Amino acid sequence: MDEGHMPDEWYCNECKHRYYPPFGGENKGPLRSLFTVLDRKNPRAFRLPEDVRDLFEGVRTGPEGEYEEIAPPKPKTNKKGLDEPFDFFKVRNLDGPVLCHLCQKGTSDNRPIVPCSVCGLNWHLECLDPPLAVPPVPRTWRCPCHVEETLGELPERLAPAHRYRKIKNAPPIEQAYSRGLANNGWVEIDNDDSEDDADAWRKHKGFGRVHRLSAKGVKLDFISR
Repeated sequence: MDEGHMPDEWYCNECKHRYYPPFGGENKGPLRSLFTVLDRKNPRAFRLPEDVRDLFEGVRTGPEGEYEEIAPPKPKTNKKGLDEPFDFFKVRNLDGPVLCHLCQKGTSDNRPIVPCSVCGLNWHLECLDPPLAVPPVPRTWRCPCHVEETLGELPERLAPAHRYRKIKNAPPIEQAYSRGLANNGWVEIDNDDSEDDADAWRKHKGFGRVHRLSAKGVKLDFISR
């Protein structure tokens, strides 16, 4: 609140009614009891039930009860405590050469490359659709491989009515067939030698869950084409 635009009476409504309770008659009509209760409370945002607020991944409850995106990790700092600038011209990292996911070429003097904050794929700015003139924020940028970025650009009749979010600790949906399945973007590839996840949240049948496919079936579908 700006100090130059503060109201004449600025204090807590709860404290006001605690020390100076009204004697009645202020609110009239059939809803006077409801208005009396509202006058004793401070304004706040609508708060969803706790089981709904803590259901999805990547969000948390703000101080006023609103949905907030989980803050990304802070950037690395040097010995002096200053933020280290991100290197958009990195040639190699711990996984090997840094190559663009689309053109499979590395960076150069005039071709910066930026990694995805979710999957780690690298992209040239001009290889994106549409191309970017300046590099995005690396800590929050999502590459075109993530379906939630594409669904928002669909026409109104085809776009989803809400943002798709994953449910916390929801087990993936196991497929009966390992081949011939279309990837709608919500698919995880399971290594054949990995162990099954623990059973949890069995009441969630489809919404907020991803479909898990065998890596062997995906490879066979690719070879058959």
